[in-house]
Amino acid sequence: MKVSNTRKDFHYKTAKKLLSQQKHVAHEKLNIKGLAKSRLAKSVNDAGCGQFLQILSIKLLRTAH
Repeated sequence: MKVSNTRKDFHYKTAKKLLSQQKHVAHEKLNIKGLAKSRLAKSVNDAGCGQFLQILSIKLLRTAH
């Protein structure tokens, strides 16, 4: 399994678990592109922060309806 697929699977499972256990979920608006150009670039890209926040937002919208 590719690393990107493993990361994506982890993001989906983490978002599902987070939304099932919490009443309130919040995140700050991060400038992912800006962080990717900083000294934190490798860490930000490796963690897939933007992808996780996108998945979390989609799952949140789906559970709200």
